[in-house]
Amino acid sequence: MVSEINLELCWICAVHPATTREHMVLKARLDLMDHQGGGLTVQTPRSERPTIVRGSKSPAVKFEKILCSQCNGAKSQK
Repeated sequence: MVSEINLELCWICAVHPATTREHMVLKARLDLMDHQGGGLTVQTPRSERPTIVRGSKSPAVKFEKILCSQCNGAKSQK
């Protein structure tokens, strides 16, 4: 039996509300690529066409809110 995932809760602990977003690619790598070329163009699974990214904080390079702040700080940053 496959259990359903509640997207409103953190996917790691499944206890706290999902309030933070994770990068799809390492932030440091995005920053490095941005400094080398002066901007990035990405195409994500949820976009219909390439998107110009103006930095590593762009929503285009982050997942939706999937983690609680506790898990984002304590478990995903290792």
